[in-house]
Amino acid sequence: MKTQKTLLVLSVIISFMLLIIISACGDKNDSAEDRGQQLQQEEKELIESGKQGVKDLTGKVDFLTPADIESVSGLKGIKLVEKGSLQGAGGSLNFALNDKMYAMFVIADMGVFNEWKTMEGYAVDKIPNIGDEAYSAPGGKTQFVVFFREGNKVGSVSSFLDTDTLEPFLTIEQLSQLARIVVSRF
Repeated sequence: MKTQKTLLVLSVIISFMLLIIISACGDKNDSAEDRGQQLQQEEKELIESGKQGVKDLTGKVDFLTPADIESVSGLKGIKLVEKGSLQGAGGSLNFALNDKMYAMFVIADMGVFNEWKTMEGYAVDKIPNIGDEAYSAPGGKTQFVVFFREGNKVGSVSSFLDTDTLEPFLTIEQLSQLARIVVSRF
């Protein structure tokens, strides 16, 4: 059961990474509209494939709140949305801006943490002062995930990408601030 859970969460994360990598490559002849439609379809398939893997904690915990994300990002209008309510809303806690996914928090376990940490090319840089250990991810040009642990409590915060620029909405520094908030509430 634990192995299945680890594999399912890992497959969702790997699928998300592949979606980002594939979408960044694109065909040189693709228009922005074509790429946007392709990204939406790939994101929908990703969410459908991982819908059962992460427990929805909307309204049950306050490890991370819309106010936290607004404070760190400097933006207003961040909303907590239920899992599956928007394309990409596959985390334990899902945050949207203008009806589009903006950030996500996932609760995991030590098995998943160890998989993230040891998966070749996934963990990039160790980040200090977040729980017992924390890393940026995934490997490649752009990192948009910070995963961390405090004792045996494990989580990750992720930023979605702006489909126009293919840059994360939140920087690794901002995700690190959010991770510190979560750790303080574990």
